[in-house]
Amino acid sequence: SRMNSSSLLLNLPSELLFRIFGFLSIRDLAVLSSVCKICIEFCDHSIVWKSLFIHRFGMERIHDAFLDQFSYKNA
Repeated sequence: SRMNSSSLLLNLPSELLFRIFGFLSIRDLAVLSSVCKICIEFCDHSIVWKSLFIHRFGMERIHDAFLDQFSYKNA
């Protein structure tokens, strides 16, 4: 059977998917999360949102305890 592009994407290792998703915009994550349940899980994961937060605000190192105090998903 023929695999669609989302199936091919989801066959990548989780670590790579988290890294890729971490570079997407909030709008792109919203669109991607509508593709399938697995995409929702990846798009909603704290690893992706921490990466997005760091890239968006230009901070290279932020202590996890500091990040956990804020709701950076709604930024």
